[in-house]
Amino acid sequence: MNLKNYNCLKKNVYLHNDYSLIPLREDDLQLIRKWRNEQIQFLRQENLLTEKDQKLYFKNTVLPSFIELNPKIILFSFIKNSKLIGYGGFVNIDWTTGLTEISFLIETNRSKNETYAEDFASFLHLVKIIGCDELKFKEIYTETYNIRPIHIGILEKNSFEFKKILDYDKIINGKSVNVLFHSYICSK
Repeated sequence: MNLKNYNCLKKNVYLHNDYSLIPLREDDLQLIRKWRNEQIQFLRQENLLTEKDQKLYFKNTVLPSFIELNPKIILFSFIKNSKLIGYGGFVNIDWTTGLTEISFLIETNRSKNETYAEDFASFLHLVKIIGCDELKFKEIYTETYNIRPIHIGILEKNSFEFKKILDYDKIINGKSVNVLFHSYICSK
């Protein structure tokens, strides 16, 4: 495994129970690509990703973020019991205002079973620690399609408050869906 460090982080591994977040590993890219393509309807991704797309994204976007003190993204491989189960992290980071969006994607089969609530809650626990305590963000937010009631329920159970419906709609499977904005305010 080719483990890289983010210069903006104090640690390389963040643990919670059997879960861990580690800086995104290049070895995980193709599994993540597969999961993204399988779950494209829930993402702001318009086209299926190729192996080449994924390699270029890592080379041109992820690798440079490791050395930047204020990167635009900080992405992690999400591990449970030494096995990759997902990925996510901070995207659209605005260091000036202290705002960041979180991104999260889990292995496709796990997204459909009873482990999803525990997996997602553990991920949220870890990103709140990293984002609020270590990186000192003021607010962490998400944008979620309203066709994901379980996902939205987990956000709200983990102190992400619904704020508004965003002004743009998306068509999924021929139906218009709303984009919901949830926010977690880091304590001072």
